[in-house]
Amino acid sequence: MTTNPTPAAQSEFSAQPLIDLMISHGAIGFYQDPITLKSGKKSYWYVNWRSLLSDVALIDQVTDILMAFSAHLQLRAATFYGVPEGCTKLGLIMQYKWAMRDGRPSVGSAVLPMGRGKPKDHGLPEDRFFVGKPGGRLVVLEDVTTTGSSLIAVLAQLREMGVFVESAITLTDRGSRRPDGLTVRQAVESMGINYFPLVSATDVLPHAVRALKPAPHIVEALINDFPESPTFAEQLQVAAASKSS
Repeated sequence: MTTNPTPAAQSEFSAQPLIDLMISHGAIGFYQDPITLKSGKKSYWYVNWRSLLSDVALIDQVTDILMAFSAHLQLRAATFYGVPEGCTKLGLIMQYKWAMRDGRPSVGSAVLPMGRGKPKDHGLPEDRFFVGKPGGRLVVLEDVTTTGSSLIAVLAQLREMGVFVESAITLTDRGSRRPDGLTVRQAVESMGINYFPLVSATDVLPHAVRALKPAPHIVEALINDFPESPTFAEQLQVAAASKSS
């Protein structure tokens, strides 16, 4: 794995513009009654990037923030690739911007890869699984990680196909533990792959509570979701008590 940025270096990047986009365009919100996530875990809050990643102006802003984050991390990426199908559009636009960042690339110097949501049942492996196989040092993009099962399955598939994955970036890490007790970061890094969440649950939830003012029982449930973080609990309580701006 590459060396993670130092805390001092990490402080130079702010995810606040992304958090503001999430809140103002409904990518994060609260349920009055809990829902059951695909992982089986109950939750009073949701993250859904569909509205942001389906609008040209908004996905342009998201990928600009992601470009800044990637440059800040000093990634040596040749290619960005979105987990199919939820992050396919994000991966394509991010890869286009990344390839064009220093001017128009020469023919054959940059691929525009896309994974198939469902593999074809015939043909060469690179055609069955991809519409343009990713190559070079790869950064895989995911929108939301809870247990990270979709992301990890794609990472394993890429490795089996002989693709070198340098890093994985998720737009939002919900901060959950997997059934094996590992965090998503621990599970991904155990594969020898760097893992970088652009925004974590403890980053975004205090801002969402301050802006959206969920009911007290929801705030209490959020605090109970992260018992190891007393600072987060204090942040939520302050956010819940603050006046809406």
